[in-house]
Amino acid sequence: MTKAYKIVAITFAALLLNIYINISYLYISQSSNHISPTFNTYGESIENNNINGLNYFDKCAFNNSGEALPAIKARESVYVGGMPLGFEFKTLGLIIIGKTEVVTDKGLVDPNKDNDIQVGDILLKIDGQEINTAEELTNIINLDSNRGRTLSAQLRRQNQNIETKINSAKDLNGVYKTGLWIRQDTFGVGTLTFVRQNNRFAALGHPVIDADTKNLLLITGGNVLNCSIAGCVKGERGKPGEIKGLIMKNNKPFGKIDKNSIYGVYGQFDEIPQNDLYKEPIEIMPRSKVKPGKAYILTTLCGSTPQKFEIMIVKTNFQAKPGDRSMVIKITDSRLLSVTGGIVQGMSGSPIIQDEKLCGAITHVFVNDPTRGYGLYADWMVNQ
Repeated sequence: MTKAYKIVAITFAALLLNIYINISYLYISQSSNHISPTFNTYGESIENNNINGLNYFDKCAFNNSGEALPAIKARESVYVGGMPLGFEFKTLGLIIIGKTEVVTDKGLVDPNKDNDIQVGDILLKIDGQEINTAEELTNIINLDSNRGRTLSAQLRRQNQNIETKINSAKDLNGVYKTGLWIRQDTFGVGTLTFVRQNNRFAALGHPVIDADTKNLLLITGGNVLNCSIAGCVKGERGKPGEIKGLIMKNNKPFGKIDKNSIYGVYGQFDEIPQNDLYKEPIEIMPRSKVKPGKAYILTTLCGSTPQKFEIMIVKTNFQAKPGDRSMVIKITDSRLLSVTGGIVQGMSGSPIIQDEKLCGAITHVFVNDPTRGYGLYADWMVNQ
């Protein structure tokens, strides 16, 4: 890796969803940290995609130690995306976003001042019963057998389960409350990458990270809703731009979410969305064939109809294991640059097409050069 790339590589920001909820519509922005702690790069950079004369789409390549790498499966054709999607995530447990006192007939009472409960914890169970909604929490602590009692609680903190206690206090209306501010279902907007011919979809190309816990958002499922892009804030050096998306919460879902992984959000559509740019499926390009040179992305800047923009794949990385920084890309299309300044937050998941094949998806933007960013090989996304 050259010195120039080392300097650039430490200045990227992951386009991870930090989601803010409004009653009737959704506005999102993404984090702009200089370094994402979520991703790791595997493998070394090489100049060409042919190793020891072997094309490792058809055969099995070897790494520097002579170990065989996994063979890539037969090529698959998929419907490409570029359209915005509205996501309703059903979270696992209740995310604690604040603590407060309860107003009682004896004044202000803090039910949990002596308990090991912190902001950012995820409340999973109370007295062994799973909790996924605020209503379930209220009902359990107001059972005749539980009112005013200290109850056992299971929390999730920093990817570990913790056993602790939880208390409640009776408010002026006679309802027992824990004094915890909690968040349940979360909404967000992302870009569709592709749909397989069995209607299974992939989007984002990176995980949804919870804004409060800074960890992978744990979900039990979710819905896909129609979405429209309302505007764009142009990116500048040191200050990534963003796409603003709107969804209506009462829209009828047209798909189900079942997975939030390090490679993106996955689920099943009721039917495949129409894309006038690519009405028929196109092949997934094996990562061995992705090369520096001209390519295109599909992304949406207004409404719900994607457009096609020219980019340059500056560099490809050899990856023996899945990794997020598969390639370095640069936006070259003057139309896109005039509106966004380059890659902006909200474009993650936009499909990358080279030689009329799907080769990857946008995942990151370089903070100090918004015209450049990282892409993920489609190989890593397809078998989730």
